[in-house]
Amino acid sequence: MDDNELEVLEIIHHYVEILDRYFGSVCELDLIFNFHKAYYILDELLIAGELQESSKKTVARLIAAQDSLVETAKEQASSISNIIAQATKQANVVVATMAMAHENIINYTPSSDPEGLNEAESFGLESYYAV
Repeated sequence: MDDNELEVLEIIHHYVEILDRYFGSVCELDLIFNFHKAYYILDELLIAGELQESSKKTVARLIAAQDSLVETAKEQASSISNIIAQATKQANVVVATMAMAHENIINYTPSSDPEGLNEAESFGLESYYAV
């Protein structure tokens, strides 16, 4: 390995400074619970083990842009799931209404309406019961 040890230490220090700036006083728990963000920051900092971006401000700007994209995606996913939930509720109401109508048709007895007109009209079945 021909890597400069001082350069490696400087890159690690640079990474820790960026993490500290992003998380505010970075600690182990930040890295454990937000490992995906730590990896994303590392990906912005290094490519193939070589320093890609030395500017902390540029890395911070890229990370902020990524965070805003993630938030936008979460909001869109939330609104889509709300639309699906509303459609499901409406479909359940329609199914329940149809089941009640079906139950009423099955339980219909012509003796309760001698001419069979009132309930036939309410079911839209007047063509079946001629006067």
